[in-house]
Amino acid sequence: MFQRIKYKRKSQVEVKDFSFLTNPNGTIETLREIAEHEASVYSSQIHFRDLVCCDIGAWLILAVMRQQMAAIFTGGAISDELIEVITALEMTNALRMSLPTPDPDRISSEVWAFPLRARRPAGTSTSSTQFLDPQDAEEVATDLCDAINTWLTECAQQNLNRDGRRNVLRLVAETLDNAERHARPDYENDGDWMMTGFMSVTDTESERRFQCQIAFLSVGSPISETVRNCDAATRTKMEEYVTKHQSTYPTMKHADQHLRTVYALQDFVSRDRKAHEEQRGGTGFSDIIGVFADLAGHENPDVFARLAVVSGHTCLHLSRDECDSAVTASVGKPFNIWLNDEHSSVMPPRSESIVELETELAGTLVTMCFEFDPDYLERTHDGRD
Repeated sequence: MFQRIKYKRKSQVEVKDFSFLTNPNGTIETLREIAEHEASVYSSQIHFRDLVCCDIGAWLILAVMRQQMAAIFTGGAISDELIEVITALEMTNALRMSLPTPDPDRISSEVWAFPLRARRPAGTSTSSTQFLDPQDAEEVATDLCDAINTWLTECAQQNLNRDGRRNVLRLVAETLDNAERHARPDYENDGDWMMTGFMSVTDTESERRFQCQIAFLSVGSPISETVRNCDAATRTKMEEYVTKHQSTYPTMKHADQHLRTVYALQDFVSRDRKAHEEQRGGTGFSDIIGVFADLAGHENPDVFARLAVVSGHTCLHLSRDECDSAVTASVGKPFNIWLNDEHSSVMPPRSESIVELETELAGTLVTMCFEFDPDYLERTHDGRD
């Protein structure tokens, strides 16, 4: 800091298309750039050029970074729509941002928030996070169910049915439990996590649009590393899968990581060997994929719906139709999603589903964006279709 004070070098960071759903490499490079500026300049401004929130998952990573950064950022440009989302999600403290009150005349959508939830940092068994009280996973799961019910009521006067509520509860419990038990080998069974989500409602001349975003983040080892600690039989099959398909991606430097990440999506693949022996656990991704496929159903195929799994050097993009097809194909048997048309481990994942990140993400982000379709929800209510 003495050198920074001497030269007082200033900088600016431009942030655009801040989304792992549509621009994963651009987004991870933007985050890297912010980190580099924080470590080298006297003061800096960050200009967020997106008019709306493209991916709340990218903001979760920025929130984790900001908690460990020097106070060298002194504002920048940000839209009223983004201010509305960040404020509604109660993320201003975690992002260490002081935001003005948005101008309601420049906001075109309403925000229905599931505010930021976080577990205390790994290894701090008694203290809370700097900004948030410790969160109980069961309480968080119940709160997410309540939030989704609020969104569904606003959209179609519906609530999650019994199966839907159970699936959301299981999704949160399994996902957060995985983060706590597996993400931080240096703090065994004591990892941390963040999650949040929202629905924005926008009125156009012809219709109302109900876009939803939900994201989960755990910091620590990437999936491709933690999955190596699975039981011997699973590890042997996984390495056979990697060896078989690695040559399919000759231009990817981290193809082995991508394939291990895909393998980890399958049911009963877990580093918890006891859970594997008892045929339980290892279903977190199938729960996420199933809930996404269910909520993202739409009559209009042109509506954007995507799930991204970002971990290490890997970003996997899953469409709603692919997730729904995998759920249907797995009825009555363990869930598998191999990211190919054959739903088979014999075939490699399609290359379009894998984006190789130039900069590694030290952890795992699961982020999704979809729209509720009132007509589809009405037609399929309680499984009528």
